[in-house]
Amino acid sequence: MGRKKIYIGLDITNEYTQICYKDSSMTSPKSFSTIIGGESFFIPTVLCNRYDNASWTYGTEAIKTVEDGEGFLVDNLLNKALNKEDVEIGDDVYHAGDLLIYFTKKLVRLVSKNYELEDIVLGIVLRHIDREIYDFFKSEFVKAGYSKENIHITDYQESTFYFVVNQDKNIWSQKVILFDFLEGHFYLYEFNRYMFSGEKYFEVLEKDADELFGENASLDDEDLSYFDSLFSEVLVKVIGSDSVSGIYLTGGFNNNYWMRESKRVLCKGRKAFVGESIFALGACYFALCSNLSGGIYAGKHKLQGSIFLNSSDLKDGLQLCEIGRCIYEGVKEQDVIAIDEYKISFQVYTVGKRVADTKEFEIQGAGHSPGFKTRLRISLDFIDEKNVVLHFKDLGFGDFSVSNLLEWQEEISF
Repeated sequence: MGRKKIYIGLDITNEYTQICYKDSSMTSPKSFSTIIGGESFFIPTVLCNRYDNASWTYGTEAIKTVEDGEGFLVDNLLNKALNKEDVEIGDDVYHAGDLLIYFTKKLVRLVSKNYELEDIVLGIVLRHIDREIYDFFKSEFVKAGYSKENIHITDYQESTFYFVVNQDKNIWSQKVILFDFLEGHFYLYEFNRYMFSGEKYFEVLEKDADELFGENASLDDEDLSYFDSLFSEVLVKVIGSDSVSGIYLTGGFNNNYWMRESKRVLCKGRKAFVGESIFALGACYFALCSNLSGGIYAGKHKLQGSIFLNSSDLKDGLQLCEIGRCIYEGVKEQDVIAIDEYKISFQVYTVGKRVADTKEFEIQGAGHSPGFKTRLRISLDFIDEKNVVLHFKDLGFGDFSVSNLLEWQEEISF
């Protein structure tokens, strides 16, 4: 029997962090509250360095310590970490990245005290990610002692997908819409599904919704009497003639005492929900690899095609990469043997195309000599969702064929 693991979802923003978790004793992930018996799921993303003994406090306790005049506040942790800033406290200098990881480790230990680091699987979600952010979190959490294969990083779009497909299937039988308000901005996420060549594909589109609500609208206003009719108008515009089976509200929408007219629009022929930890829950399902859709998420940061190496030994060829693979996961390598072959051939499948394309490249240095043998190393470098660079290196074939040391590259686009 394998070791028991705990799966933890972390939604990290510059203002707050939310955490969800699931272990083998639970049927579904649970949101963690910092108040026993309460529902305070928003943990301020801050640290405080105490004046008396230089120890650190975090979250709500850190804010209280500063308000009591007993420590130095370190806020904007996420932005400072991503900008590779240093934090000066007296004569001491700290890397903001180290402080952010210290903060998140403190939160993780709240729900995983009985687990070793190697048994903790993390799903980390941020509003947006790119290669640099992905690599930063991977490397920092590895340095902190977590296993590389247990660190999963994603964005709000993919987190929305994992959250939605783990709900009742009737909710996501058609389009699903999610509204979020955070740090003074409105966001809109649209969950879509489509069939192609007998395969189910999913995507989640993110839209900047500030323009929809208008520049003067904010859920931070004290008087929200105007917002009910405004939200009704936005809903009518967003839904249009589409079939929408579910709507979720999160972030600033949780405080919805103003909702009257808009509630009727929300619930007309569909189910509507308000939730506080949607993205953290999605990150937890992401860590669990719990995809109940029976299809492929082919959204942002995901490869839009598959590449197979044609091989006489394999009927369907050797798969080198697959649709839906995260493009930030690093270079993939494969060694192949070429015997009496002067070209190397690939089948390329693209989302949205019914027929595969064949790509052929000459093996450089092969010439047309009889009995040619060599071993090639193929490294796949994922440039973006639609472009892959194949790096070839001639390794030779023992005494039969000494390596010519040639290296070259080709590109495949989907």
